Amino acid sequence: MLRKILSEPLLHFFFFGVCIFLVFEWQYPKSQTESRHELHITQEALLTFMQTRDQLFDDQLSKQKFSAMSDDQRVLLVDQAREQEVLYREAKKLGLDNNDTFIRRRLVQTMEYLLQTLAIVDGPPNRSAVAKYYQENLGNYQKPATITFKHKFYSADREDWKGAEIRAEKALLNPAIQDSVNLSNQADHFPYYSHYINKTASEISRHFGAQFAREIFSLSAKGDRWQGTLRSGYGFHTLLIQEKTPVYVPALDLVYFQVQTDTQRNQLQVALRSETETLSEQYTITVEPFPTTNKASQ
Repeated sequence: MLRKILSEPLLHFFFFGVCIFLVFEWQYPKSQTESRHELHITQEALLTFMQTRDQLFDDQLSKQKFSAMSDDQRVLLVDQAREQEVLYREAKKLGLDNNDTFIRRRLVQTMEYLLQTLAIVDGPPNRSAVAKYYQENLGNYQKPATITFKHKFYSADREDWKGAEIRAEKALLNPAIQDSVNLSNQADHFPYYSHYINKTASEISRHFGAQFAREIFSLSAKGDRWQGTLRSGYGFHTLLIQEKTPVYVPALDLVYFQVQTDTQRNQLQVALRSETETLSEQYTITVEPFPTTNKASQ
């Protein structure tokens, strides 16, 4: 009789169920399982959520912002914090935080921002620091050369490239060249503009081609005298160079606020590297040997 009872599949199922229950209770006590499904949203937790969401790690400003909220805004804030915490916990349950390069990068970025925020103690850099950075990085503020010119266009589509070049050269040799009305009668319609003002080489290149842009900057302004001819991707051109401005670096006062911003950004980067080095000193770092390439640095 006992043997028959012990051989019952239902008894086996019950026995294994009890074993699983006991193991689960031992591994995850009731208080722990309950806490994993309980959310305690305090004002401190909401302030932390606000700081993370707004990337504003300033306790005083966060408290002021929270105090100024209406009841409806606070209810919305609680809902946002609740949703984020639930999704965070569920993602951890699924192991989505393990070896995820995106999450890793986001954590690194948050830590970098936190360290930079903590490094802001002296406010904006003074003029001396800005001037020093400006002198050390003049190339960052260099303005490209520009040119102002008019042109007349002789299209290769009208006949062929040789024919367009001949027409352009004849127009250039014509004494009436300075009479824009007569010259226009001989020229063709250009797809873009006939007059370009203070344009850089890259801007000219977009309409005429890189070779044209290089060649036009080799020409000098000669009053009312037309010059050419230059070939573009559409045909040939005669040109009236009106003004050329060489490459230059503007005076500090003209770009002061830009340089001040760049100086402060650089100071934060220096502070971040310093803080990172300090943190690195707490670690024992080993690097696995790897084969050398015998390649010189570029």
